[in-house]
Amino acid sequence: MSDCGRSALERILGVCCMALMAACTPDAPPKRLRGEALVGVGARAGSVASSLRCPADPWPVYAHDAQRTGVSAGCCKGPLTPLWRFDPPPKPPRTSRLHHAVVSANALYVSGVIGDSPSVFALSLAGKLLWTFDSHVDITRHEWPSFVLDRVVLNDDGLYILDSRKGEQEVNRGLDSWGQVLTNGKNLLATNTWYIAGPKTYVGALEAGGAPLWKHHEYGVVREDVMDRLGGLALAGERLLFAPDYAPSKGAGVYAHASADGAELWRVETIPKSHIAVDGQTVYLFERPEGEALPTLVARDVATGAKRWSFRADPGELTGPIVMQGKVMFRDKGGALVAVRRNEGTEIWHAGLAPAEPGDVAWSTSMAGARGSSTVVAVDGKELVVLSAEGGQVQWRGRPESIARGSLHSPVVAAGRLFAIDGAGLVALACARP
Repeated sequence: MSDCGRSALERILGVCCMALMAACTPDAPPKRLRGEALVGVGARAGSVASSLRCPADPWPVYAHDAQRTGVSAGCCKGPLTPLWRFDPPPKPPRTSRLHHAVVSANALYVSGVIGDSPSVFALSLAGKLLWTFDSHVDITRHEWPSFVLDRVVLNDDGLYILDSRKGEQEVNRGLDSWGQVLTNGKNLLATNTWYIAGPKTYVGALEAGGAPLWKHHEYGVVREDVMDRLGGLALAGERLLFAPDYAPSKGAGVYAHASADGAELWRVETIPKSHIAVDGQTVYLFERPEGEALPTLVARDVATGAKRWSFRADPGELTGPIVMQGKVMFRDKGGALVAVRRNEGTEIWHAGLAPAEPGDVAWSTSMAGARGSSTVVAVDGKELVVLSAEGGQVQWRGRPESIARGSLHSPVVAAGRLFAIDGAGLVALACARP
């Protein structure tokens, strides 16, 4: 082809390409639509930022996690909006009742009783009953269930390991066992707090299939001769922290064991008066030193058990403090929510709340933290309040009268919702986001 022919062809191809590009380029939107498009982009960016700030953090065990911080990474601000309520169905002539709920990514597992038998009810996040486990035994101590290693575990008149999808019993370790359960990601860590005719009191580890690995603190000679009134368990890395208060046997104190083999790492002879919470290299709990009349909030070094500081206060609950954003928070005897500095043990603020209405469910909690929104949801008499974790100011107060019937307790924050027990059933409330 001649240079002249080639040049003409190039000009033709260039014109065609420009025409195609013009045809494929969208028209610029009018100014009004441009504004709407920018608003849409901003809304999507805000939604992503909110999701990152407020993750759908589950609440799989008592006090949220193995450290027992009592705090979700998610958000919960007021107003709290009623969603649904669940009442456990009876098995005539036996009636049913709920005690405490934990939450996985897509289900709730609620401990309770059918008649006198410790039971578990699995619910969808929309409140639909998925399955029911009925132990058919007869003594409950109102233990919390645990969702660990993709299984549901209840240690309430027997240690029951259940298939989380169907509720079928995989393992039954026998009758007469009560206490907390958690996991180090490999095995189950558990305690028995009452010797009757089953295992003696103990703290130990079991394989996911229920086979025992190690045990310590075994007490009991004759039926009902010893009870651990607390049985607090928490993990600090590879250390299992244990706070028993035995009666009448000796052995009360705070202990650290290697979770892998049970080797004792340290012990402190004291009388625990609450469960444990761990944050970083410090463990927090209420203790009553020998000879002292009142308990004290104590911070101890995780590695050695040495006391870091103490704060004189009379706690209103046996459940542990919550640890959040540099603060250790607890309810005092009068119901007030008190925050002290995590590193110093000096008071930051004091919120005058009323004690939760008296109930008969053991191990009930009265507050839950939400780190994403920097808030604490607490029971205030018959009501719920949302407080700022920074200064203790009440941001919202109310009671979900349309779905709540009894005294509220054991609140947990998960999936942008607050779940609480109201005496017999469970209520679900939507949290407002920041």
